[in-house]
Amino acid sequence: DTTGTQYKTVIDEQGLRKAGLLFLAGTDIGRFAMLDGGVRIERFRRTLLEQSVFKDPFTDFERGVPYFMVRAIIDNLDNYPFPANGQKHYFSIGGTHNKIGGTESFLKIEGSSSLYYTIAGKHTFSPHVQFLWASDSLPDVERAYVGGAMPEEKYREISVYNYLPFFGLAPRALPGDIALILHGNYRYLIRKNFFLTFTVDWGYAWMWNKQWAWDTRSFATTRNVVDEFIHNAPVGIGVTAAYNSFIGPIRFSWGRLIRNPLPPEFTILSENQLYLSVGHDF
Repeated sequence: DTTGTQYKTVIDEQGLRKAGLLFLAGTDIGRFAMLDGGVRIERFRRTLLEQSVFKDPFTDFERGVPYFMVRAIIDNLDNYPFPANGQKHYFSIGGTHNKIGGTESFLKIEGSSSLYYTIAGKHTFSPHVQFLWASDSLPDVERAYVGGAMPEEKYREISVYNYLPFFGLAPRALPGDIALILHGNYRYLIRKNFFLTFTVDWGYAWMWNKQWAWDTRSFATTRNVVDEFIHNAPVGIGVTAAYNSFIGPIRFSWGRLIRNPLPPEFTILSENQLYLSVGHDF
């Protein structure tokens, strides 16, 4: 009896393509800080799995976003991409409006903060926090995508996706207009250029919901969001073996969710995830 049996599964994967220009101007503040600002003018479109990436790569873009931004960076890390000591802080505020040629109107604030300190030359500890807040629903190129093991990109302004790494989730598993991710990392130096890293991630991402009424700045709304984070945010763990080669870092990672209270509509299971990254992060 095959009544009710599912005999066919259709998998549809969407991608994102964009092209544009980035203009930035800034100044150094002291030895380790930089303040800059500018505009990013780009157009983008969604692509389906069966579409070739070489077919009309710079035509038929759906929407445009002239994005104006100001950002501040403090970075005194002693090494990249495997620092032993130092700190890095990133803060950016920007937006666009349909009256200046955009197809969207929003304000976006995002940032990250990380500290590195090493004991006995081999044991490196690193707490890290990342966040994103937006005043309205974001276009695909500005939205945060939580999941995967890709580290924070060095040139994030020109990346196609705004990745927020999270062990135990597939890449881009949890998109959102508002996000908060807490990372805890311990890295062990096995020998020169060989590292083993243990990671714990806790975080969540929200799609914009008009019912939140952020414009009221109400205490009740803030409390509801905090409660939702505590009750719905998953926790993931991961282990990474890495080698710092002449072509850039080679990372092989395993991750899994150890707490998965995500609502059923996300259809995210607690399964083993394997990740591979080769070369420099751009």
